[in-house]
Amino acid sequence: FQSKLSVSEAVRLLERACSFGLGPQPTQKEMLKTIEKIEPQHSDTASAELQYWLGGAWRCYTAWFIRGKERKPYLLKAAGYYERAYTIEARKPGTKLISYASHLGSLLVEEALIRDLERGIKLLESVFESTSKYEPLLCHYAEALYKAGDHRKTTEVATELHRRAKASESSVPPAPMRIAAKAYRALVR
Repeated sequence: FQSKLSVSEAVRLLERACSFGLGPQPTQKEMLKTIEKIEPQHSDTASAELQYWLGGAWRCYTAWFIRGKERKPYLLKAAGYYERAYTIEARKPGTKLISYASHLGSLLVEEALIRDLERGIKLLESVFESTSKYEPLLCHYAEALYKAGDHRKTTEVATELHRRAKASESSVPPAPMRIAAKAYRALVR
């Protein structure tokens, strides 16, 4: 029988598992073991941060180790935890609400197996309107508008993202203008 991990210990373990190259990437077995150790102890926690990291861990696990349609249940778990993190944080607006909305919205736009453009657009629109900085995940907002067929709004959002990037980045990313160009071509057709 294992003792229950504290919330901060659980967050640290999940952060380490999802280290994105800041250390050795865990094997599939190690990653699953870490998640399955924490999940039953803390899946209903009121910690938005831990809910977020459980979502992030499932998202990384899926990206790194699962292929094809088998990804859907894992992506649904990731989205569920991101949704809970967002809901908890929304009750007491904290500094991470925008981050949680960005990650949930981009997941719902990016992953075809669980795509929900309406929800993704709503979340990413709130992020877009709440900041004047360039946030790379907001490219998913422009992509969602394009996928939804709102090409005129896509061009406006993508152009604004490009403007924000020029104002804040030393090297301007090409993604916003690529999205705008694609939308302009669709408008011409």
